[in-house]
Amino acid sequence: MQKLKRIFKWVDNYFVTVAAIAVGLLFFYHEFTRPNLTSKNDVLYIEGQVSDYSFKRIPGFRSSSEQYYIWLDEYPCTFQIKADFISFFYKTLFENDIKEGDKVKLTIPKEYENHLFDRTRYIFILSASKKSANYLSIEKTLPKENDHFDIYAGIFFILGGIGYYILK
Repeated sequence: MQKLKRIFKWVDNYFVTVAAIAVGLLFFYHEFTRPNLTSKNDVLYIEGQVSDYSFKRIPGFRSSSEQYYIWLDEYPCTFQIKADFISFFYKTLFENDIKEGDKVKLTIPKEYENHLFDRTRYIFILSASKKSANYLSIEKTLPKENDHFDIYAGIFFILGGIGYYILK
């Protein structure tokens, strides 16, 4: 019984602090491992025929997740529209315009060029277009990708965890 009380006391004293700092470090990890996209020279333009696409909204207990994927005949990887970019994506226009076999032009980070022929990879796209129709614009996604939100969120969680520990 005494051992159980010590465990509960440790959880009460340190769990929130450790969890908050861990979440903060995950935000930092995400910020520093993603591709460095400072200009249009850091991206690669690819073109291919659409073999399929899937735009799903999956309702969950707390929130829903959106999974937007595009597959091209020339590449076995899966192209994904990041959740951060879905508000910039003209889904209805894409679904109305694009049929199987249509050629589309996608923009991806140059760092992912080696992953284009890896069937297990998900490569996020920065833009999608067909001739004159623009479904996802790099002018909107590039600034969003470089907004450094993860650094601020990481600092917030780490300072929050330390502050909780001090106040406790």
